[in-house]
Formats: sequence, structure tokens, C-alpha cells
Amino acid sequence: MDVCDQLAIKAGEKGNTPVGCIILEGSKIIAKAAEAGQSKQDITCHAELELCQAQIDGFI
Repeated sequence: MDVCDQLAIKAGEKGNTPVGCIILEGSKIIAKAAEAGQSKQDITCHAELELCQAQIDGFI
């Protein structure tokens, strides 16, 4: 949860809703992202969607 909290703080500092999101494999963080709707001017940039998009981009 500390990582999510740190991501949320960074999101909030950029004017976004303070939300962070991580994906774990066991106890290892394999992906992380923060809310970016305001800073990207795109209402679809929720933390969860940003995380999924980063994972998709990593596979291409």
C-alpha cells in the first residue's frame, strides 16, 4: 500500500485525483501507474486503465 500511496501523492501533485494502482505477482510489483486524467486532459486516464495500457504497450 505504501507504493500506491506514493503514486497517489504524485498524481495529486500533478492536479489529478490522488489514486495509485499496482499489479503484484506474489509479493513482487510487476506494474504500477497513477491517475492522469487532468494532466493528460483525458477523462479515461484512470490509474487502472493507465496500468493496463502500460502493460499492453510493453507487450507490443
